[in-house]
Amino acid sequence: MRGPEFYSAVYLIIKNEKWEVLVWRRISNFKNGYFQIIPAWHLEWEEDYITASIREAKEELWIEVKKEDLKIIHICHRVMKWERVYFDIYLDVEKYNWTIKRCEDDKCSEIKFVDINNLDDDKYVMYDIETIRKAYSWESFSDIITN
Repeated sequence: MRGPEFYSAVYLIIKNEKWEVLVWRRISNFKNGYFQIIPAWHLEWEEDYITASIREAKEELWIEVKKEDLKIIHICHRVMKWERVYFDIYLDVEKYNWTIKRCEDDKCSEIKFVDINNLDDDKYVMYDIETIRKAYSWESFSDIITN
């Protein structure tokens, strides 16, 4: 029996003054049309999460994030039923410079801030939303099994 493959993904949680969280509507073969936390990405081999966070924030949103403004607030052990296992790192972005803009039109059709405690639409990647709710409830670790 083949064991699971392990992956790591990093999510930057960017909030506005109302504590709404930034999301994007995906254009891809995974969860196409759904809103998901942005920026988010897979860590590459030998890539550290801080350097990648700074780079991804600029590439995806055209904002400058500094190392001292990033704080790990949650780790999630996420098991995908199709044999992929993730260890997701959620980072709170305390502040950033410049104005957010959508830079990857080939990956997303819109970006917006949402209140994660008041969602009535089923077009959200719910493991992201549930994990952020746990993080803001001071839970530092969670396990999630998804489809």
